[in-house]
Amino acid sequence: MKKDDVKWANGAASLNGTTTKTAATATATAANSQTEKAEPKPEPKAEPSKPTVEVKEARPSRTLPDIFKQQDKVAALRDKWETLDDTSKKLDSFKLGSESLRDELRIRDGKGTDFSTSNSNIIAKVLELLKVEVAAKVEEVENEIKAAA
Repeated sequence: MKKDDVKWANGAASLNGTTTKTAATATATAANSQTEKAEPKPEPKAEPSKPTVEVKEARPSRTLPDIFKQQDKVAALRDKWETLDDTSKKLDSFKLGSESLRDELRIRDGKGTDFSTSNSNIIAKVLELLKVEVAAKVEEVENEIKAAA
């Protein structure tokens, strides 16, 4: 190999068309590529958000008879709710098993057939069932009132 066979350019030696980098050039090139990777790229600026506007659907105009009919429906549901609420309070007021009083449950159907019992356990179970059913009806009527209002 002759001196004339080796050509130097930018810290790299070229021999017969093959480029060879010196150690210093290779280190500098690697450092430059890492620096380029480490530099944060500017993020695209976000456009300022536009305020969102909620559009409420307008209720169709109602006639006075429609409004009065709706009010009558709500009034009837209110009466039903008050009756159920009173029933619930009466059921809650029952105190079973008092020694001075004798508990009794009496049921009579439309034909006049009677059933009665003085077993406190049976009466307690019937009362509990009635409380659960009345509470479910109260909730149902409350939902109907909220939907109608």
